[in-house]
Amino acid sequence: MKPDFRRSFPAAAAIIAFIAAGALVRVWGLGDYFLSPDEATIMAIARKSTLAGVFKGTLVQAHPPFHFFLMHFWPGPGNNIMWLRMSSIIPGLLFIPAAYLLGKKAVGPAAAWTMALFAAFAHAPLTMSQVIRPYALLGLFISAAMWFWIDYFERPRPRTAAVYAACALAALLFHYSGGLFIAGAGAAGAALLLARRRPLREFSFWAAAQLPAAAATIALYHLHLARIPGLHREWINGYLISGFGAGGTGLPDRFSILLVFFFLRQTATIMPMLVALGAASLVMCRRWPTMVLTGFMIASAIAFNLAGAYPLYGLRHSYWLFPTMALLLSAPFELLRRGKPSDSFRLTWPIATGLTLSASALAGLCLHYDFPRTLPLTAVAEFPISRRTFDRTITWIEKNTRPEDLIVTTVQSADLFRFPLPEDTGRVLGPSLSVVSTAGRDFYYEPLLLNYVEVGQLEGVIREALAFNKPRPEAAVIVLNLGYENRALALALDQFCEGRIAPVRRVDFGFFLIQSMPVEAVIKALEP
Repeated sequence: MKPDFRRSFPAAAAIIAFIAAGALVRVWGLGDYFLSPDEATIMAIARKSTLAGVFKGTLVQAHPPFHFFLMHFWPGPGNNIMWLRMSSIIPGLLFIPAAYLLGKKAVGPAAAWTMALFAAFAHAPLTMSQVIRPYALLGLFISAAMWFWIDYFERPRPRTAAVYAACALAALLFHYSGGLFIAGAGAAGAALLLARRRPLREFSFWAAAQLPAAAATIALYHLHLARIPGLHREWINGYLISGFGAGGTGLPDRFSILLVFFFLRQTATIMPMLVALGAASLVMCRRWPTMVLTGFMIASAIAFNLAGAYPLYGLRHSYWLFPTMALLLSAPFELLRRGKPSDSFRLTWPIATGLTLSASALAGLCLHYDFPRTLPLTAVAEFPISRRTFDRTITWIEKNTRPEDLIVTTVQSADLFRFPLPEDTGRVLGPSLSVVSTAGRDFYYEPLLLNYVEVGQLEGVIREALAFNKPRPEAAVIVLNLGYENRALALALDQFCEGRIAPVRRVDFGFFLIQSMPVEAVIKALEP
């Protein structure tokens, strides 16, 4: 029996409308924003002249090196920010049909359109597909892996298992949270085989499908993670500490914050109820493989969190859970057609037109409010600096500092200053001191520290910079930061100056902090 292609036209048209609306929302106005500090650091590492240099640069980041390799080879003009962001926009748009197919496979056709709606307009996928980060690729590969996982347990075939293994491996290579997905999916598969009382041969085959990811995990840990300085002190027990709680007492709050990041704060009060309803819907729809898979995904997130190995909170690091939570929230819509055969849900042209108009209306709202780039958390974390703001900052520095001043900055600020330059004007002065030159100024920084959150770190880089280039007595020592962590730096500066340095001039507004101190007072304060 030949397929009736006329029946697929409305669905294809609606999906194309979703992709077009999603593309418009992602691209419109994005060119007004400069790089975030994290994006600048990613590009500074990716622009190293050799792959060995790129790999070495990733040792200051708790992320696998493969996204940096991708950006190293990304074609086109290196300073075109919009084109660089296409490395996330493209997989972010592919995530829309992938989410649709996953919803259709895992739950049903009604849930599929809900998944497509989430993929196109929900806060997390919309944000993660506009920034130079690996999360859009992570979501795409995890969605594909989930599709092939479900397909394998519906019709076990070696080819399906191989494609699942490849997608899961790709997710791990682009972000370490892919390992949590692999752990959950592997355990879910074993549990399903056990529940079905399958022979030992099938257990062995499923275990073999996990070997590529297991081998990659071991290799990445020894070659990369274990070599990151201060992995536990500065990352797990430092930057990521807010994602851990005291035992299991904080898990409901962390899941609630996670749902706020995935969707919207306005829906936070009803989201936990909808997730519970989604789990019940999977049972009522008898979607046992999907129920087992989503259950083990959540169990994996909780287990790693309670073990203190990976955070669980409302930031991009938990994006690997988005396909799972979106499936649970989509499942209740399948109850609308419960008891009807799958082919009874035919997407007619009137329904397709309604979906297209809905996508257009949502796109219009997003464009009107510049959603989600103007939301407070998103603005601070992903879009803190516009192009106009960056240009005005450079002008301000030129007018309010002198070439003879000694300017100390952070590595991410240096990366921001370096990015627009036609060639890298940075120099390595020593193991813990580098300098970048722009706007007629030299900016000294410690390349292995993202920021100076302790007074000892700040004193160390100032001392080394003074030893390399001591300014004249009438000049100033200036500490400057552009972007993140101004509060932490301000605290370190207060501790450094307290009772020892005066007068001090500070400018601090949101994304920008600069403090000027007399040279002689700084030198005296650094004396043992």
